[in-house]
Amino acid sequence: MGGRRHVFRANCTTMGIADGGTGPTANSISNEDWLENLTGVLRTLDKLGERTRDMFILFRLENMSQGDIAALYGCSRSTVEKHVMKATFHLLLKHKGR
Repeated sequence: MGGRRHVFRANCTTMGIADGGTGPTANSISNEDWLENLTGVLRTLDKLGERTRDMFILFRLENMSQGDIAALYGCSRSTVEKHVMKATFHLLLKHKGR
């Protein structure tokens, strides 16, 4: 897989939150750095609209499927995907290089 998704996953791995991860691994960052990064991510997400932020958190951190999120919000999977990508790009722009 390449392109934007690859870049996002690489950045999430660096931040210790890849694929809904719950924290640092043996080969990643310290607990203090992980907590600081997570706090920064949550602050950045707070600058997004509530719906976009909530859909991102449900999908990336709570591991809910896009189909289930769509059913919860009464929208299409495409709409959920657009909100998740909007939040993803917002995070990449704000946390690039960390």
